[in-house]
Amino acid sequence: MAGILPKVFVSFLDSLSFDAEEGGSELVELWPEMKGITPDADFVTRRPEYVEILGIEKASVTVGSNFVNKRPERLYQHGATEVSLAGFRKKLLEILRRANHVATDAVADAILGCVVGAASAGTTRAAFLEDALTRFRTAEVSHFFVLPKCTTAKPVCFDGYSFGEINFPVLASRCQRATSEYTELYAKDLRGRLALQSPDFKHVVIDFLKLGYGWRRLREKPRAYQLLLNYFSRISRLHFESMWMHLNRTQVLGDPFNASLLDVQALKSVPSVQRVTIYLDFSKTGEGCVIPEADSGIVLDEAGPDSEPFKRFLQHRNTFHLSHVGNSELGRILFACGGFCQRAIRFIEAEHSDDAALYATICLEYLFSEKRSTAEAVCSRAAALTHLRLSGSYSEAERELRNLYDARSAFVHSGKPVTATQAERLIAYARETLRSLLMLHLKPENRSQGFVERWVKELDVIVAGYKAGLSFEASFLAENGIFRL
Repeated sequence: MAGILPKVFVSFLDSLSFDAEEGGSELVELWPEMKGITPDADFVTRRPEYVEILGIEKASVTVGSNFVNKRPERLYQHGATEVSLAGFRKKLLEILRRANHVATDAVADAILGCVVGAASAGTTRAAFLEDALTRFRTAEVSHFFVLPKCTTAKPVCFDGYSFGEINFPVLASRCQRATSEYTELYAKDLRGRLALQSPDFKHVVIDFLKLGYGWRRLREKPRAYQLLLNYFSRISRLHFESMWMHLNRTQVLGDPFNASLLDVQALKSVPSVQRVTIYLDFSKTGEGCVIPEADSGIVLDEAGPDSEPFKRFLQHRNTFHLSHVGNSELGRILFACGGFCQRAIRFIEAEHSDDAALYATICLEYLFSEKRSTAEAVCSRAAALTHLRLSGSYSEAERELRNLYDARSAFVHSGKPVTATQAERLIAYARETLRSLLMLHLKPENRSQGFVERWVKELDVIVAGYKAGLSFEASFLAENGIFRL
């Protein structure tokens, strides 16, 4: 196998099949019985071969039916081998990670299914796998999150995302580029729907299409078709999760200021009509891949381009140049603190004031804590940074923060509950600390490595001055993130 996988893997691959023959034991379930989206009944009538290709029963394809059942698929092993499934997975996952390919047990199993489905003998399967592991390619990947609500509102657009009525021509064009008839199959479920469309991402995939798994050739090979879909389905779920993380980064620095557009955590958890991932420009065959998955419906409010939420969202992004917040030291701290503050807000909205207080405090500790005297460092620095916006004086802010910190500690150490009022004040201090960081980030020189440490030392000088009764010029304070609204 030219050194990519040890030769002992040949016997392991040779021992596998999809048939539960006498003496064989179930090794792994590639996918369970599951529900899939019902294709347009008229289309299935015109193209009956799709009934078998999609792995569904003819009786299930009826007008008005939302879902169909997809039969399960399992791999069986006939006889013990030196290599176990765990050993195979471990080796394959190492190779996938080196290639920057998503790597989980389910992905490894999906690749194994494609290998077993490609040939009947161990040596041929091994050769196929070795060839596959030399065909890592970078794909252009886009996602559509389609909700059951119909809409006629114009979409709102930001950072390559679009949220509003689905752009059906764009979806159809990408499906055509992928040589997929998906939009013909499900047109009635897509037109006029509310949808989130992602920008294009780059992800590594295996070009199975060049290895005889091309879609046109698979029309008469239902099992091989389903095995390839399983591989792309497994990686598409991970790539979709990556998209959610990217989308959340566009919202996290606006959430604490009521200037976010989407509640990403809520949006990703709601059932959609269809989640669609499209892979393009990775195969020399010219083909691509369209992966849809479906759930039941839900009602979701939307914000149009003329709505107050969208105006507030854009104003906040433009004020603080959020598109420029990147991977600098200060940028990473901003995203971390924004995430903690965002979680605190979600907990207070859910009436979990104890958890809200914990995350708001973590936001402050992440930036200001020291190995010794954490409470002293956090309370004094946060008070100096935010008192002009939250209190009458530095001393009043520091005193309030100490009381709030004590309330949080009482919950952690003795279970005494934190009141909603206390949690909301902690969130206010976390939010205003974040506002100061955003103002500091507007200056490019503050994005250099080592700035945060230098700034905190300057903040300690200001704290010492306040305690000594000194006053400072407003311009000097503003340079250090201390300002009035």
